[in-house]
Amino acid sequence: MRRLVLAILLVLPLLAGVLTASAQDMRYEIKDLIKAHDIENEAAGLGAYDINDDGMIVGFTGQSATKSSPFYIVDGKTTRIKTGKFGATYGHVNADGVIVGRDVTGRNENGSPIGFPAFWADGKITRLELPLDPLGQTVVTGVAQEINDAGLIVGEVQYPGDDFNQYVVLWQDGVPTLLPDAFGYPVCSAWGLTASGLVAGSCWEPNLGMLLPVLWESQVPISLNPQATANMDVTASSDTAAGGYAVVGYQYDDVDNPSYLEATAIVDGVIQSLPGPTGYTACRAMTVSQTEAGLLVGGSCAPDVATGKAGWAGSVAVAWLDGELMELNDAIPQDQGWTLILVRGVNGKGQMVGLGERKGERRSFLLTPSE
Repeated sequence: MRRLVLAILLVLPLLAGVLTASAQDMRYEIKDLIKAHDIENEAAGLGAYDINDDGMIVGFTGQSATKSSPFYIVDGKTTRIKTGKFGATYGHVNADGVIVGRDVTGRNENGSPIGFPAFWADGKITRLELPLDPLGQTVVTGVAQEINDAGLIVGEVQYPGDDFNQYVVLWQDGVPTLLPDAFGYPVCSAWGLTASGLVAGSCWEPNLGMLLPVLWESQVPISLNPQATANMDVTASSDTAAGGYAVVGYQYDDVDNPSYLEATAIVDGVIQSLPGPTGYTACRAMTVSQTEAGLLVGGSCAPDVATGKAGWAGSVAVAWLDGELMELNDAIPQDQGWTLILVRGVNGKGQMVGLGERKGERRSFLLTPSE
């Protein structure tokens, strides 16, 4: 325990002490991007999802109750992508403008999209090759979650069975490799892939009955929290200016009925809770990028777990610069009628995209640091 406390004290300057004053002084210009979905229909579509360093924005919206409509925005021009009956969902975009996501082929009994991992280049879709199941079964569904500038792609696939069989997949030059689970139980997901090729995600630990953060280095899984007392969903990762890594997500106590949600960062193996605004106790960290100003994490906070679980209504967009909280509704011009709800993508220039409400509509926004 004393070693853990010492480690946290050593890493705090990395996260919280470097840019304390400048974090509070940050201000952003805001640009209205695209209608995301009707306020009363939380499940219709997320909106802007990611932005690369050239300012290309990707995302998807709900064209109907069963169809997701992907889009990208370049130099202010929005392009909708033609898809099949159920549409597609876009995840992330790399420096070359290659987008990864899911080619949606249907909906499961809960209404969630199912389909196949894919990438888009110049608007043209290519389904990724599916890996062989260790038991010889056929993939039920899959998704490509992240692509780095070297063209590595990470995602996950599910196979049928009595248990929930979900494996992390790494695609290199289009060739899929199933990454080993960390705890001998095949339930893993991966949302993070750094420029240096580190994969970050979460795996089920059957002995503890918890979902724990995992880093795959050279395809070898490493538990990031071997003394875990809480579940953690990993949502993103990044290399850091110091040559290490940052992994972000959120912790909670119970998978089915959590009593809290706590935004969390892990920098070079050291875990830190990220604070929420006064009165907002349920926070998620959703994205992270190393910027010139510091390590920038974006996310959202709700006033309580019940509100957070019900959807994004009632939540507020937040960011953390080197661990210090920024309340983004206070950092934008106050005369444009925005309530910012969620930050979902951050690039290396400190620009952020996400979801907000304006004039009675749920809309996507772009935040750019003011000069």
